[in-house]
Amino acid sequence: MTASAIKDLRLTQFALGLMEGSGWYMPDYSYAEPTTWGKGEGCNFFDTTCIDTSTYEARFDEFCSPLASTGISWTKRGFGVCVGSTISSSISVPSYMNYWGNNTIVTDTFSDNCPYISTYSNMDCEDSDLQASALLTSYEYYGYGGKGFSGTMYPGGSLVASYGYCFKTNVI
Repeated sequence: MTASAIKDLRLTQFALGLMEGSGWYMPDYSYAEPTTWGKGEGCNFFDTTCIDTSTYEARFDEFCSPLASTGISWTKRGFGVCVGSTISSSISVPSYMNYWGNNTIVTDTFSDNCPYISTYSNMDCEDSDLQASALLTSYEYYGYGGKGFSGTMYPGGSLVASYGYCFKTNVI
């Protein structure tokens, strides 16, 4: 569960427990999906800013920099852009969230101004309905176990900029 606009939705044990605790629903916990947001980061994940204000670099893998750069989401489910869609400027940014010193805000109002990779609509590697959007049709895989990778492979030639691809992965 999240108050955010993150597209990589997960049905977690917490969400199922909340439904059970409400008395309205008895969930099947075998459907719970793991979430690793902040896992292993310790108290610094909550006690420090997501962006280092002297280097403008992200302090944790869940976040990204520089703004508007492209990459793979922290869950590896797809390729997208750092921050979501647009970057705007506002004079109402609280000083503790003015990471770049120029009142830049990210579009997700629930993120405490912390940028993250927002996957493109055709790049959710676990969505089998998107298989037709594969660039490397003979190799890419969209569906359960599909994960995003960044590269410069391109059919019939070389791609100048990095692009996102989905491939099947296996847990060992």
